[in-house]
Amino acid sequence: MKTIQDFIKEIEGSAALQDELKAIEDKDAAAAFLKKYDCGGSVEEFGKALLALSEGEISDNAAESAAGGWIIDPKNTRDSFLRGLNRAL
Repeated sequence: MKTIQDFIKEIEGSAALQDELKAIEDKDAAAAFLKKYDCGGSVEEFGKALLALSEGEISDNAAESAAGGWIIDPKNTRDSFLRGLNRAL
């Protein structure tokens, strides 16, 4: 099973995964995306790690301990993903 940090690195290197991520519109779809690619983190942890990444590099420890709610940041490169999840919550 992949860690959130490992999965984010995989997404960054794959245009196909980035497109799939951008198409996610709700929490259920995000959970299915994580499960499909064998990522062991929760949707909330994944969203927090993506947000932290958009604000700058994060350490492995920070990524693995990420938890909490979703925050919408218009500067976020994964903006559509986070907006969709915010509507779902």
